[in-house]
Amino acid sequence: MAADGLVLYTNSGNKNSYKALIAAEYANIKLDVPSDFQFGETNKTPEFLKLNPAGKVPTLKTSNGGIFESNAIARYVARLSDTGLFGDTLLDTALVESWIDFSTTELDGPLASWAYPHFGIVAYDKKKEAAAQQALKKALGVLDAYLKTRTYLVGDAVTLADIIVFANLWLGYTKMFDPEFRKPFPNVLRFWQTLAAQPQFSKVVGSWSLPTEVVKPPAAKESKAKDTKPKAAKQDKEGSAAKQRGLQPPQQKQQQRQQLRRLSQRTPCHNCRRPQWPSTPGSACILTRLRQSSERSPLEASGRVPISPALPTTSTSWVTTRRASRCGAATISTTTKTMSISLS
Repeated sequence: MAADGLVLYTNSGNKNSYKALIAAEYANIKLDVPSDFQFGETNKTPEFLKLNPAGKVPTLKTSNGGIFESNAIARYVARLSDTGLFGDTLLDTALVESWIDFSTTELDGPLASWAYPHFGIVAYDKKKEAAAQQALKKALGVLDAYLKTRTYLVGDAVTLADIIVFANLWLGYTKMFDPEFRKPFPNVLRFWQTLAAQPQFSKVVGSWSLPTEVVKPPAAKESKAKDTKPKAAKQDKEGSAAKQRGLQPPQQKQQQRQQLRRLSQRTPCHNCRRPQWPSTPGSACILTRLRQSSERSPLEASGRVPISPALPTTSTSWVTTRRASRCGAATISTTTKTMSISLS
């Protein structure tokens, strides 16, 4: 297949574009990289969006249309020439694809979550950083154990799997992995340095050096000065303004809402005002029932219980009763007539 007219749109230093560019070096394919590409402008033009609707880079322009996503572009370029980038057998091809997927999910994702806040791309979060470092160390441990007896990931030569793993670890071995972080993974470091020394790799990435310390995240921007006035003073000011407008102050509205909430949850006793849970609708404590009777009890005569409208009753004789209030009051002795009371 002819490879003429392949244009790779990318910004300078994009590690994802390294995948296709290094693969092109091994496949002897020429990729044109426009020098006048401006990220944030060129990738928003209608012509670019026809190639990549998401407006992201890298994006490969071919004579038949655009290809986007860095792994897909690298696969396309690697297949343009049969140079062994997918191995020699069907099993080799499957293993290449396996390590590409592993690198994308287990290495690139956690490393991006850790590194991007340090470059100001996303907000810094200490807990997320710790989780990303833990996931990355676990994946690097798997890779380190696998490379203990191997120079390359698949077979005895460089494949697309090695290229993509190298690119996905680029930020780590140039910006984030300090000596302490690199120490537990010597085989991964040897593997990465071996690839970086290959002429096809060095032609694309240029010079580099291992970091001595982790890139520091940018300092948080100073927030606007907040109102230091006490909250109570602010509420008093709002209350005064509300009174001038003929409205209820916020404190009064809040108290009314709380009172309505309490009344909707419990029914207070008519006598002692303590909240109680009525067993049936309309039930009340003994003092309330006495208040609803048609005859005034000695307790009502003393003025301690208000008189309520009379209800139909049938009196037979005077008896002395001792009953305890449901609301927790002391036992009450009253002299009343034996009667039948209908409670609403």
